[in-house]
Amino acid sequence: MKFVRAIALAAFALTGTSASAQTPYVGASLFGDVVRTTHTETAGGRGTTGGGEALGFALRAGTGLGSVWGVEVEFARPASIEEEGVPGGIPIPALTFSTFEDVPVGSAAILPPFIVGFRSSQRHTTLSAIAWAEQVFSARVSLVYLAGVGFVRSQHEFSASYSPLAGVSPTIFPPFASETVRYGVGPLAGFEARLGLTDRAQLVPGVRMLAMDDTWLVRPS
Repeated sequence: MKFVRAIALAAFALTGTSASAQTPYVGASLFGDVVRTTHTETAGGRGTTGGGEALGFALRAGTGLGSVWGVEVEFARPASIEEEGVPGGIPIPALTFSTFEDVPVGSAAILPPFIVGFRSSQRHTTLSAIAWAEQVFSARVSLVYLAGVGFVRSQHEFSASYSPLAGVSPTIFPPFASETVRYGVGPLAGFEARLGLTDRAQLVPGVRMLAMDDTWLVRPS
């Protein structure tokens, strides 16, 4: 509920110049980044959920090209979605030995360590090229339909801490950490309302959705 209230407040943060026909405009907004990613769940442990929610900011610039349509470019950067947990019972591959004589002192030394905690984070920064069509209801109220393409930079970080079984020095198994950066592109669609506050400023609540590979980004603003 706190996240929903935050999004409701963020909807009132967007202001920009009037977007009437053939008039350039700029805007800034706060948005909620709702991420849903393909993931796997296993019994007996808890891994990363593959999604989450965060707040972010966006900068927009566009212009009308006709009486009811135009183009826009948007740069959006959300905060990182972070997750911590204890998967429990997830082993790191064990050491292997060619002969019994190679086994270190202590039989537990041939067993793998077990993860006792993990931390993951993800951030999806986007640059979008959008075309829009406007349905005017009055001089100060209109509904805008959006379609375009989004270029996405996805950054994933993962770190794990673990404890070896009895008989193994913890220094044999250093902490594990990785960072993965992926670039992709996907279709974007959405809609928004343009509510005139003055002759030169508008309030623009709306929602945009971008799909890329195995990830959905839903961004109410």
